[in-house]
Amino acid sequence: MAAFIGGAILKTKADSTNTPNGAFKVFASANGKAIGTLKPSSYVGSFVQSVGEWTQIRLRNPISGNQYGWILSDKLVQWQAPYNYYIQNGRTGVNVRNAPSLTSGVLKKLNGGMLAGKSDGYNENGFVFLALNGGGYGWISADYITRSNVTAQPTTTGTETRPPDLSAPTETKDYRQFLLPGIIFLSCITLLMLVRYAIKFQE
Repeated sequence: MAAFIGGAILKTKADSTNTPNGAFKVFASANGKAIGTLKPSSYVGSFVQSVGEWTQIRLRNPISGNQYGWILSDKLVQWQAPYNYYIQNGRTGVNVRNAPSLTSGVLKKLNGGMLAGKSDGYNENGFVFLALNGGGYGWISADYITRSNVTAQPTTTGTETRPPDLSAPTETKDYRQFLLPGIIFLSCITLLMLVRYAIKFQE
């Protein structure tokens, strides 16, 4: 059984083999009455709960007046947003909308070079659906954005490298303990050399 994160955006799978008219049925309740269908590879709504082999969705577009619907969990996948999308350079005041149409509400405006958000490129009516930079979701005309082909790298877990703690005491070696023996040793060598030269001089 598929395991989805609470509130996750869900899509229908691309493969609709052995489904009526190539679409997935949506039901009013788990194993209840069918209320409509969903197309393959479509962003359909957000995850609410799972019961057995069924998943309840808060539908993006109500079906037969129903804001919520149920669909078999194995017909769904969690929407992923692997690519960064940027507003094209030179653009100003690009609308971020709450639905894929020119008449839908405007959430905010962005200018050229700004990071719009992340997406897999899902497109409806010429608008790309994005997980917006700063939070939330929205739609931007595909004519005004550019995809970065560099995907985000997974976070590496392991031992954390920390800077040295300058406040911690450090051990300082005291070399003065070697000073006196060194002086005595050098004095002995010097004395022996003087004695040797004195004997040689007497000869």
